Amino acid sequence: LVVLGIVVLMTWLASHLDESRYDRICAIEYKSLIALQFVNDGGKLVYYNLELFEGTPDHPLNRFENVLFLKRLEREMIARTSRVVVPSQARARIFARLNQFPEDRLLLLPVSSIGPAVRERTTFFRTRFGIAAADFVVVYAGNVDAWSRILEVIRSVSSWPPGFTLVIHAWNAAVLKTPYGRSLVREARGRPIHFSTEYLDHRTLGEALASADVGVMFYEPIDANFTEIPLSSNKLSEYLRCALPVVCSDFPSLRDFVLEHDIGVPVQAMEQLPDALRACASRLEALRGNAVRCHEALFRFEPYFAALRQALGV
Repeated sequence: LVVLGIVVLMTWLASHLDESRYDRICAIEYKSLIALQFVNDGGKLVYYNLELFEGTPDHPLNRFENVLFLKRLEREMIARTSRVVVPSQARARIFARLNQFPEDRLLLLPVSSIGPAVRERTTFFRTRFGIAAADFVVVYAGNVDAWSRILEVIRSVSSWPPGFTLVIHAWNAAVLKTPYGRSLVREARGRPIHFSTEYLDHRTLGEALASADVGVMFYEPIDANFTEIPLSSNKLSEYLRCALPVVCSDFPSLRDFVLEHDIGVPVQAMEQLPDALRACASRLEALRGNAVRCHEALFRFEPYFAALRQALGV
């Protein structure tokens, strides 16, 4: 199915994309890069790599066939690109090693958000789900999959302090109809947990997240794509944009980043989550201020993109 989807995308792009109209053609992720095989001027191609696609047959996230074939196609296309863009210097070193690509042809564009921080608190989730104004709202916003450890977060809610509520923003209702999604709904019954499944645009997402108090972000340590995460996590960028401290996985780079900027609490085990939430609640205003400062200093898209355009000469 993945190969078929790439072929469909390639066919559509080949009939709609006029190379002569563009100075640069940017592919986001390996599927779109492979779909641009018809592009004649490789000097125009720029590849924004976000997932560190390893393409090994024994990788635990491989759910489709032909993974080695797809990785070979990606490497062939990488060799044709003028520049590759990655979110951080650490990921640049990993990408260069995985793909035998010269580091001096790599550019940086952290996963960041457009516009200033959302400083004002809202009542979006509280109004929608009837959550008391005095309750402490913990939010998860992102992909619903086993690697995000949402099931473990849900199971920990029974040990949370009274008045603490979890909101899971899952982007769309379909994700809760998968076997994993159904297991989340079953486990959440009888607990102070709410599922948000409406698609929210960027502005509305900010309004929604600004009604929470803390954001959670956990990852299975599958590979470097999941553990080398500080500047490549859309969750972290959006949480900080909305002045939310974070409770997160205790991976070395993520732990160091969170502690350096004093924006939350890393935990080594899910059993520590209730205490971490209490710690955030006890100094919430200070953490919120740190989150805003961190966002403004490190997660504003505009200056990063301006520097990228200058490096690309466009």
